[in-house]
Amino acid sequence: MSAKGIVGVEKTPEQVGAQLRAERTRLIERLWQDSSLLTSCMRERREPHPASRGRGAEEADFSREYTALIDMALQSLYQWAYEQAAQEVALIPNEALAILATGGYGRADLAPCSDIDLTFVPLHENEPFTERLVKHLFQALMNALHTQARVKVGYAYRLIDDCPTLDDKTRTGLLDMRLVAGSRAVAEQFETRFWHTLDPTGFMLDRYQEYRARWVKQGEGVLRMEPNLKEGRGGLRDRHTLNWLTQVRYGVSADAALSTLVAEGILSQTEADALHEATCALSRIRAWLHAIAGEARDLLTLTRQAEIAERLGIEQGAFTRWVMDTLGTHARITQRAIERLIRSKLILGLGLDSVNLQIEPAPALERESPAWCLWVFRLAQKYRLSLSPEIEARIEATLADCSRPPDLREVGQCMKEILSQPGEVYRVLEPMARLGVLGWAIPVFQAVMSLPAGDPTHEFTVGEHTLQAIRILDSFAQSRTEPPALWTQLLTQIPRPEVLYMALLLHDVGKQDGTRPHAEAGAEIARQVAYLLGWDEYADDIEFLVRYHLLMAQTARQRDLHLPETIREFVRIVDDPERLQMLYLLTCADTQAVGERIWTPAQAAFLQELYRRAMRVLEEGEPASAPNIGALRKRLMRELSHHPLPAELIEQHIQQMPSAYLLNTPSEQ
Repeated sequence: MSAKGIVGVEKTPEQVGAQLRAERTRLIERLWQDSSLLTSCMRERREPHPASRGRGAEEADFSREYTALIDMALQSLYQWAYEQAAQEVALIPNEALAILATGGYGRADLAPCSDIDLTFVPLHENEPFTERLVKHLFQALMNALHTQARVKVGYAYRLIDDCPTLDDKTRTGLLDMRLVAGSRAVAEQFETRFWHTLDPTGFMLDRYQEYRARWVKQGEGVLRMEPNLKEGRGGLRDRHTLNWLTQVRYGVSADAALSTLVAEGILSQTEADALHEATCALSRIRAWLHAIAGEARDLLTLTRQAEIAERLGIEQGAFTRWVMDTLGTHARITQRAIERLIRSKLILGLGLDSVNLQIEPAPALERESPAWCLWVFRLAQKYRLSLSPEIEARIEATLADCSRPPDLREVGQCMKEILSQPGEVYRVLEPMARLGVLGWAIPVFQAVMSLPAGDPTHEFTVGEHTLQAIRILDSFAQSRTEPPALWTQLLTQIPRPEVLYMALLLHDVGKQDGTRPHAEAGAEIARQVAYLLGWDEYADDIEFLVRYHLLMAQTARQRDLHLPETIREFVRIVDDPERLQMLYLLTCADTQAVGERIWTPAQAAFLQELYRRAMRVLEEGEPASAPNIGALRKRLMRELSHHPLPAELIEQHIQQMPSAYLLNTPSEQ
């Protein structure tokens, strides 16, 4: 079966591939032939005049011509595959499949040996015609592009419903998506869902962090004698990053990025023109590098510089100076634009001091809903930012002027995101409490923030004790021993850390009710809070942890852990492995936060023993019979008999030891 070829004549996939290879060879030859304007400017070390340079770019833009060539080849192959599938499946849907160009191919930014990145998007999964179409198209692409044209093709298969779960790399590539072949309706549905599920602020800060990390990795200095034209400082990736930030911030296409930056005051027209020319020059240099190397290469070595200069008919020094001037301009303007853009209002009227990595207020902040006082902490946590003194003052002023409570479901969503990050919670909860945001969001916590504990063993108020317990729980996330401590292993394994952190946050709120045990009163309050925040599915577990937050410490301290009835009674209450894990972690953090004198090695050993014995029963069944205490005392007598103490004194000391201490303490202690 035949299909329409890339020059309007019906051809097979083999013929399409052969012609594509020939046309690409022709374009590469033109790449060298059309270099006269640039090379004359290199000799004189000046920039081409904008008017003539624009015409030259139009006439000799390798990237766009090569992209158009690939487009026509793919459209021919798609039609061929469609006809093949139509002969095999009787029922043909109106809309079946969209073929999207992504990455450099999507933005028409191809060098001679660049990969061609494609995304297949079906309207429905497991639809017979679509499955046959994809099969034939894949075979045609491999035959025509990979085998015949020697083009490397990357494939992805995405459903429209995949959009909410796309990883960062995939999202970034899809920013430049465009329809090449297939159903426009499917492409539009996918694009609409993609943008609907994209978090603009999060995406911008993630890309900004990547940009900074890449510059740090490259080390100091832009003008390296052997620069990386893509990933190095001032390379093309810097321009890509600027485009991505602009596209997401303002909702424009990559082609409109520069004009948008000018309109928004991020760049002047002169800066934008200079950046455009520097980007075009770097793209042209990269194309020469690919052409001279015969493969995808981005490191412009001195050897390649000499080869390119010779092919262009210019002196190597002049070429190298021009490359360095171009890189310097490109690095300077992209860095300036990225920093200006990231400092502008991102969302909720917030800006970023990218030098000190602080969130600061933007001019329009006063027009935003007070909910920004919550979400600013989530942003700070997610991107490891601090709050500037100005934003802290604005938070206090906003809450002072706010006469209505927050939307509790929004509070619940924000708190779920904050509390689900073990090791990173206290860093944001502490300023939330200090600035009054935590009390505004969860009023029952504000009621205990300054409440005396009513117990001389406590060093802090109820609220401060809770914050310190959260700080200690966070510390469990970092292992200080090898192998990791039990609490480190558990905290990194529990599937719902937000439940544990919320229970710890609320475990002592019942102390505001002095008429009954605080664990009982707190459990009822905790359930109410869970429902108000929309945490209905977590309410039972949170209430349980608050109600029984004293049980484990009391059992370990007061009961003989080697008696089967002790463990049986304990697991009758704590009858679920996940609840046991969370209760152990809560107990360890809570007890340590009481004060330095409370937590002892013996208590740590008792709690760990209780945890292990209870978990064994939950996983394996009934505990074993009670140990022989008398035999243990006799064995200890034998081990201590070599000490230079009277045997009677040693025996008296051993007989006076409580059974729990004797069973849970190593003999060397």
